Amino acid sequence: MSSHRLTDLGTNRPVPALIALAEELRALTEQIVRIPDLPSETEAAVGELGGEIRALTRRLEALAPADRVPRMGAEPVGQRPYYASGVILGDHHPLRPDLTIETEGDVTRGTVRFGVTFEGPPGCVHGGFVAHFFDQVLGEHNLRQRIPAMTGTLSVRYYSAAPLMTELRFEVRHEADGDRKVRTSGFLAAGDEVYCEGEGIFVIPKGTDWKL
Repeated sequence: MSSHRLTDLGTNRPVPALIALAEELRALTEQIVRIPDLPSETEAAVGELGGEIRALTRRLEALAPADRVPRMGAEPVGQRPYYASGVILGDHHPLRPDLTIETEGDVTRGTVRFGVTFEGPPGCVHGGFVAHFFDQVLGEHNLRQRIPAMTGTLSVRYYSAAPLMTELRFEVRHEADGDRKVRTSGFLAAGDEVYCEGEGIFVIPKGTDWKL
């Protein structure tokens, strides 16, 4: 990482066609997990859809590099690109929930709506997805503050289960903890009820010249 600048982290952007494709895949996934028990004739029809999806996957495989390490910034094209926005926030990603996010000054706010794809207890968001959500939005807040830190520790306090298919709001803030650490925290709520809080200690990697 030492050879990359902070500006490299957000350079790559997916093309509109990939963003549109990811949106369709999100809708497809949501419908798959909603389908109830099927009569045999309908089950056969759904099975045929699997064949169509496999054919589409093979078409995409011909276009998708298999590199483990992605290219960053202005590095030569041809490698798999790195997108800093990740799973929860990336509009290119098939597992992104319905989400808005904005940063004003030193505060990041937004809304998120988790569909059935993210279900844990009946009608509720899985706690693992909640933890993933916090890891992503806390880290995104740091990047927006020009703090390219990696997760050192992450803790989540669950007060009650967050409901599916409900617009939830979140808010994130941070404070410095030395030259290379930052403590970033946020909450997930609806109305006056806070469902959970997340806090992370994020560390700027050694071997870089980035400091707080």
